[in-house]
Amino acid sequence: MSDSTEKKGAVECYKELGLLLSDPPPEVEKAFNKLKRDYAKAKRSDDPETRNSAIEKLQHLEEMYTTITFSIAYKDSARQYEKRQEEERIARQKKLEEENSTKVICPNCGKISPASFNVCIFCSKSIKTSLLDKLMFWK
Repeated sequence: MSDSTEKKGAVECYKELGLLLSDPPPEVEKAFNKLKRDYAKAKRSDDPETRNSAIEKLQHLEEMYTTITFSIAYKDSARQYEKRQEEERIARQKKLEEENSTKVICPNCGKISPASFNVCIFCSKSIKTSLLDKLMFWK
């Protein structure tokens, strides 16, 4: 790392990249990748001064990104983000299971209808539940 980045803390790096400490890891990566693409494009310039400037900026950007990703704030944010993602995944899975448990397959047409209906919404024929289904309901 260069001296300028060593003296900078993660907070200054966040500010320089236009980020907040509360931004989740995908936002940090998105900002980093956008700037990296911009500098990589400038690095292919015909002008040697522009090319050298882009190389320096790209190196500085990578040093800032390293400083951020090794910071405690980033690691805490990453942990919280992953926890939130897992909670959302579990909630979606529970909702899906709940939706599927409240549906029944019509024995006449084979389409899925709400279990609360006594008549299939597609073929209008009676949906009769077996004794086994009724017993399972009471468990």
